[in-house]
Amino acid sequence: MPVDSWELLFNPDYASKLADCGIGVLGSPVEMLSVTLNYLGADPYSEGQGEIAKAQKLLAGAAENIRYFSNQKPSTDLPGGDVFR
Repeated sequence: MPVDSWELLFNPDYASKLADCGIGVLGSPVEMLSVTLNYLGADPYSEGQGEIAKAQKLLAGAAENIRYFSNQKPSTDLPGGDVFR
């Protein structure tokens, strides 16, 4: 699996294999929408309704493999290795 790509989150084949050990993402809708738009090759700050709808659908699909959405928890979980346990 690529460890330096958003494929880990957005590719269901990869994300489903990581769901048990924990995928944590930012709890900021604005940040996650920007990340998702960028992943899709769109402007991360796009206001186009079609692009936003595609990003929302992709992020909603990825949500089933995400352990939590939080802005604070990753700052302690990542150094402690708790996201990957």
